[in-house]
Amino acid sequence: MSISSNHEKFVPMSIEELNERIVKSEQDFTDEKYIAAEELITKYSK
Repeated sequence: MSISSNHEKFVPMSIEELNERIVKSEQDFTDEKYIAAEELITKYSK
């Protein structure tokens, strides 16, 4: 099975919940990974 082909349909939680989770675990990310995660949220919340 290819996950990447339908990754846009797979939304396990709302953008708000996802953002909260990332903010709570911000200390677990390097700066680069955190920035990439924020960019993904911005991209898929449009």
